[in-house]
Amino acid sequence: MTDREDIRAFLLGLWRVGLDAVHPARCLPPHLPRDRPAGRQVLFALGKAAGAMAAAATQEIEFDAGLIIAPHG
Repeated sequence: MTDREDIRAFLLGLWRVGLDAVHPARCLPPHLPRDRPAGRQVLFALGKAAGAMAAAATQEIEFDAGLIIAPHG
């Protein structure tokens, strides 16, 4: 490997570690309620991370309804 390839591999590794550290599956659960609050539970997720955030939230909480709006792909 050349120095340039080593630097690229190192930087890509840093990027992956940083991205994994802020993934909603890791960050969101500690901020969700442990017990289901009274009443109807509705999920709204908007934006680039909406899909991942909604997936993480639905693993922790049972929702009655929801709306997820995210870019295609």
